[in-house]
Amino acid sequence: MFNRIYHPRLWRWVTFWNLNDLPNKPGIYTVRSWGPLGPIQYIGESSDLHARWTRPGRYEHHRKKQAQLLPFGILNYYVIEDHEHYELELIDQLGRPPWNWERKPHNSYTGAIWWGLKRTDWKGVFIIWFSVTLMGVLIFNVLT
Repeated sequence: MFNRIYHPRLWRWVTFWNLNDLPNKPGIYTVRSWGPLGPIQYIGESSDLHARWTRPGRYEHHRKKQAQLLPFGILNYYVIEDHEHYELELIDQLGRPPWNWERKPHNSYTGAIWWGLKRTDWKGVFIIWFSVTLMGVLIFNVLT
C-alpha cells in the first residue's frame, strides 16, 4: 500500500491561493517549493484536508503563511481511504523536511519572512544586523 502512495503521479496538487479546491477527506500532504516535484518543505497528515488548510484565525495551519511565501509553492496531497497513518513512513521515505523539525515562525507574514531570512543561531542574526547597518552607513554617506 505504501509504495502506491509514494508514487508522485498519484498525488494531486493545489496552489496556496486555491485551497478551497481541497477535498473534505482524510489524507497526507507535502508542502513543496518550485512546483509539484520541487523540494519538500513539510509533510503532514489530516483527517480533513480542506478544514486543515482553510480554517481562519487561531485555528489556521501553523505553516500556512510561511507556505504562501514560497516561490511557486504548492500543496501536494493524497487522499487515503483506509484511515491509516502514513506520515512517519513518508518522512522515512522522503527524508527529513526542514519545517517538520524546526520551530514554527510567528503566525504572521512578517514573522514568516523573518523566519525565512534568519538562521537559528546567533551568526545568522549577526549577519543580517551587520548587512542592514552597513547599508544604512553607505546610504548615509552617499546622501551627505
